[in-house]
Amino acid sequence: MPKRKQQDKTPLHYKRTKEGVEIKGDPSDVKLAMWFDLVTSKFSKLPLWALLGKFPLVSWVGKSWLWIKMHLPFLTLLLVVVNFMMFFLSG
Repeated sequence: MPKRKQQDKTPLHYKRTKEGVEIKGDPSDVKLAMWFDLVTSKFSKLPLWALLGKFPLVSWVGKSWLWIKMHLPFLTLLLVVVNFMMFFLSG
């Protein structure tokens, strides 16, 4: 039985940036990596869509507006303190 030549596989190179994805390597490995990246990028938005679909828009917008009105003095004070601390520590 003749011995098979061992094929030299190029290592898989994966790089993700804001502009896109760069995947280099053996075609069979790249195909799997591209499929995985496409599927997982779509799953990242799944919890947001599930949350928005579960709660009607009217119910959470009204409650969030009431929460903002109730905490507005604290939020304003927090912005003033953060601005003052940035000025104080800029040194």
